[in-house]
Amino acid sequence: MAKAINMAALRYGWEIEETGPGLMTGTLHLRDHIAVVSIKYDATSFEIDFKDSQNLLHNAKKNTIHDNYNRWVNNLGEEIRVQLDDR
Repeated sequence: MAKAINMAALRYGWEIEETGPGLMTGTLHLRDHIAVVSIKYDATSFEIDFKDSQNLLHNAKKNTIHDNYNRWVNNLGEEIRVQLDDR
């Protein structure tokens, strides 16, 4: 699973850091925007959760964020699935 996550991240420009067993932090820098996600995984599944952002209009009270954030995270998740299918 870790290899699939790393390969997917590389394809979309995410920087990945191992932060513990079954846990990675992904950071995407695009122009003046920064998205940071937590990726929890095991041998059969993964979960991508919001961790932090800059210049993405995140509002925790309203649970809103810039539309591009969701697209970037969805692309990462879909590419992880593609990498898993290619194994």
